[in-house]
Amino acid sequence: MAPAADLGFGPLAGSRPDGLAALGCLLAGQPSGEATPWELVVPLAVRHSLGPLLYWRATQEPGGAALPAPLLEELRNDFYCAAARTMLAEGQLAELLAALDEAKVPALVLKGAATGAFYPDPGLRAYTDLDFLVRDEQVGRAETVLRDLGYVPHPSPSWWQDHFQHLPPMARPDGGLSVEVHWRTGPREGVGCLPVHDLWARGVSWSLGPGTAQPALRLDDVDTALHLCQHAAIQHRLRVGLRPLCDLAQVVAGWDRGRWLTLSSRARAYGLDRAVDLVLALADRWLSLDPPPDIARAWQPLAPLLDAWLARLAYPEAGAPAAMIVAGSTTGHGARLRHLLRHLFLPRQGMALLYGIPARSPLIWLAYARRPIDLLRKHGEAMWHVLRGKEAARAAWNSEVWLERWLHGPDGANRGESPPGGQDRSAAGQGAD
Repeated sequence: MAPAADLGFGPLAGSRPDGLAALGCLLAGQPSGEATPWELVVPLAVRHSLGPLLYWRATQEPGGAALPAPLLEELRNDFYCAAARTMLAEGQLAELLAALDEAKVPALVLKGAATGAFYPDPGLRAYTDLDFLVRDEQVGRAETVLRDLGYVPHPSPSWWQDHFQHLPPMARPDGGLSVEVHWRTGPREGVGCLPVHDLWARGVSWSLGPGTAQPALRLDDVDTALHLCQHAAIQHRLRVGLRPLCDLAQVVAGWDRGRWLTLSSRARAYGLDRAVDLVLALADRWLSLDPPPDIARAWQPLAPLLDAWLARLAYPEAGAPAAMIVAGSTTGHGARLRHLLRHLFLPRQGMALLYGIPARSPLIWLAYARRPIDLLRKHGEAMWHVLRGKEAARAAWNSEVWLERWLHGPDGANRGESPPGGQDRSAAGQGAD
């Protein structure tokens, strides 16, 4: 197999001085260079909830002995705290699944808890909530089960269920992780749709851990990779930090050519090939996934943007709100204005949920007056830099608008577009309009 570097990808080593490259090499189990900048690497890992994995890697590699004692102690504490939280979370999840089993509600565990199954130890993958998928017709029964266990729901208006693919988070007053009940993993249709009947058909059994005998179901490895890419690129437009790249690297580790081809086939069938290519290319650039050469070759057109996107994932800055990015990618001034107004002034139920005010209260009108001010405080500086033509802000805007158009364009419509920074800059230029 040809090395990934021969195809224009491979580790990021030597291209950034701020610890991002060194962290990628360490997490991938590769040499990080003669002088690892631990004072930069450790805070970056902790910021992205990768401290337990870095500690596990560093203490297994010869270079880990060079870790300064205070930083090693910080990582050790992070590692053991994560292990304790995982044990508590597994117990909470086992209780939930047992109650759902008793109520005859099958559940597929998603995201953090299920992704931890692909790590050398589940405690290496931190998570802050529990997500599981139930069949559409059993959402109400699942919510009742959680209520009976003492979970308190947020207000659950029809507006929420029309805009999201899960119930509002539910939590118990006595603590523990919040719980989200999903009935689908993304949009109902179009780009990023993963048919739930396929996910259920391919679900695999899985053991939660040595502390519990409760059986569980999760997505198979290929569907897990698809879901990670969908969640990162389609739902969150790559505003997800570095951890999903580590998740993906753990899922595909040791894959043979057949699994890679299965991933490509499913991605094309579901219209996720662009999202999958982009997230895989980013993970390979940072962590060196070692895919088959023909698979990696398909990512080459994305090479010019990878370092910039990795930097944004590692060091996120305040940017334009997603609604403005979507509006910027929309054709026609009227359509752009309608989209912005629809997201600026939400329906009463949406504003009630956002500001914690009853939808029928007269105070809801004060929320409508406050909404533009809050958005200006949060995003005003970033948008001002874009409007003034500040180079870095404008480049970030162009990249995000290009991403939105490229991911959501009709099949084949944008195949000729190159990412900003490539030889063909037409896509970036369109994004600035």
